[in-house]
Amino acid sequence: RRAAWARMPVTVPGLPQPPASRAAPPGGSPARPPMSRAAGLALALGITAAIFVVDVLAGRELVLVGLLVVGPIIAARPLGPWDTAVVTAVALAAGLAAGAATGDFLSGDHIPRLLVIVAGGGLAIAGSALRIRLEHGRREAVAAAERNAALAEENARLLGELRESAARLDALFRTAPIGLAFLDRDLRFVRVNEQLARFNGLTVDAHLGHRVDEALPALSPGLLARMQAAAQGEP
Repeated sequence: RRAAWARMPVTVPGLPQPPASRAAPPGGSPARPPMSRAAGLALALGITAAIFVVDVLAGRELVLVGLLVVGPIIAARPLGPWDTAVVTAVALAAGLAAGAATGDFLSGDHIPRLLVIVAGGGLAIAGSALRIRLEHGRREAVAAAERNAALAEENARLLGELRESAARLDALFRTAPIGLAFLDRDLRFVRVNEQLARFNGLTVDAHLGHRVDEALPALSPGLLARMQAAAQGEP
């Protein structure tokens, strides 16, 4: 119990409190923020410079020119293809400078090392471009999923409102003390309540699908004309 109480946070009024630690996802460690462009460039160029310095200081006893390709490979992870190309160019320039410093500039052994830098840098640039395209596609997929979820939520809300309106209309047709009916533009009965059917001396089914003048032959021609004008939107 003492250990449990000791681990509980204590809040002291008037004193600044330490920031809350970022919650870790279930079964894993807290997510790390992505590396910034400046940090990525600094890391890649720093490694390239370190390999160049060690290679020049070691001379011909320890040849590390081929390891300069590590800089573009590291740059491809957080940076874009243009920044990766810049790091590749710096690595190639460092390889040429290291060859000039050690006297192996145009030797048969030094040229393949430079080709390794060029080939590795090209692959790093292509990998960086592919990574950006994949990330863009993933962001578009997430945005599309969010839009679809919002659309589904809106459709569910509208469907609920439609069902509620239909239920209210059903209740109105069942309980209204007066006759009610829905007619289409051809003056055919679409819906009739029991009160109107009883008033007309017919069943509800005898109204549905029939024109007003068919179900009610005794209807006044003048009233029928006014109903037809209203159905067509005429004043």
